[in-house]
Amino acid sequence: MAYQFSGFFIKRITSSEIVKVSGVSAILTIQDPFVGTAISIPDVAVDELNAGNLIQLAKNLGVKSQHEWMFIVYECFGGVLDYLYGYVHKPTTQYGPVDTSDLETLEEEYLLLMANFGISAIQAQHFSPFERDFF
Repeated sequence: MAYQFSGFFIKRITSSEIVKVSGVSAILTIQDPFVGTAISIPDVAVDELNAGNLIQLAKNLGVKSQHEWMFIVYECFGGVLDYLYGYVHKPTTQYGPVDTSDLETLEEEYLLLMANFGISAIQAQHFSPFERDFF
């Protein structure tokens, strides 16, 4: 069965600080593996994504430049990751965008993206927001 998540993870921001814009389906508080907020935006047009668009969308959501955040599109089928798009923004550095469906490098790219957001490989492999019914 297919599973897809697209949206933001933002460190050290409360869900009450987020501005709900068109397309946002859920805003939830995260406590583990980081404290912050998860924002589900299910109908993102992946072919229109780029760093500039994501930074503007983050600003529209009320996210400030000093926040660390990650935007990710995560798709799997039968528990196997088969598509990844990701971008990590930190106040002084950025990582990405990563855009891949190459099954030979996909998991490595996913773990590297998550590591750039401060999430260990173990935490990334058991990342609760990517479990069914989290949102």
